Amino acid sequence: MKHCKKCGAHKSDDDFYPKRSSCKECVKANVRANYSVNRDQYREYERRRALLPHRIEARESYAATDDGRKRSTMAKQAYIERNADKRRAHTIVDNAVMRGKLWKSPCRTSPGCFITENIQGHHTHYNEPLCVVWLCSACHAKLHREHDSRQYAAA
Repeated sequence: MKHCKKCGAHKSDDDFYPKRSSCKECVKANVRANYSVNRDQYREYERRRALLPHRIEARESYAATDDGRKRSTMAKQAYIERNADKRRAHTIVDNAVMRGKLWKSPCRTSPGCFITENIQGHHTHYNEPLCVVWLCSACHAKLHREHDSRQYAAA
């Protein structure tokens, strides 16, 4: 039996990490609290970590396996089921572009950004599928990062 310095409870040795004076539950609660306070720093750290060469190679090699392909297909199907309205809007835009009823224009969101390749349509409202803003992939990703950070700040 050990005594936890955080909660003061007496617990078995299995309820403690090696060489720790706090029980596992108190350590986990501390980690969760620290993560919520420093969320932006952890997200940036994980983003940089994901770009390390050995991690990229591991993701690519996993994606080439049968299990990786199956999981990718399952993830895509789950996205379609969760976001039927988005999928419908994407399909309508793709068909309109293919039929010549809608034209992609260069990205003009950032000053000096007139990229014409890899242009993506951004929907502000999915109930208006043909109302899109054309953005380059970098500006589109930036827009979504800013939107996501505002959502996290509001939560």
